[in-house]
Amino acid sequence: MRKARWLAEWRKSAGKPVFYHVISRVVERRFAFGPEEKEKFRALMRLQEKFTGCRVASYCLMCNHFHLLLEVPPMAEGGLSDEELLKRLSAIYSEAFVAGVAKELADYRWSSYGEASGGGSKGNGKTARAGLVRALRAHQGIGADANLWASGVSKEYRKLLMSGAGVLWTRRL
Repeated sequence: MRKARWLAEWRKSAGKPVFYHVISRVVERRFAFGPEEKEKFRALMRLQEKFTGCRVASYCLMCNHFHLLLEVPPMAEGGLSDEELLKRLSAIYSEAFVAGVAKELADYRWSSYGEASGGGSKGNGKTARAGLVRALRAHQGIGADANLWASGVSKEYRKLLMSGAGVLWTRRL
């Protein structure tokens, strides 16, 4: 593999976008993209563009590979808002599916966070709270103590869910 080439050296800047030259080739350089496949590729590319917030500045689709000049804008401070996430989801999912996405983490019934925040049918969510406290505090030698949930563990866990790997709670109700 060749070394990655950066087209804009401000990639670590919070205020400027970064551009990547993306290339992908078909295995054994087979001809895989005919006119139909190229049309489908372009349509999917535009859907993903709306979903990710990235922009395809230019592209070239050929029979056995493609080139993209991809602009990746800086991430907003604090990540995506719930409203922006729902807007982006509507680019790739039907409106009915996006009406079925939990607007708040605690509203998603079938998750430990929802059970811990809203209580559960048994023990008022105590087991879920204890498990999440243990998951976040085991490295400090703290056991599964549900009483520690209100001491900042709930806020810390919500922040963890909303960062890094993305929003984990976007499931249908």
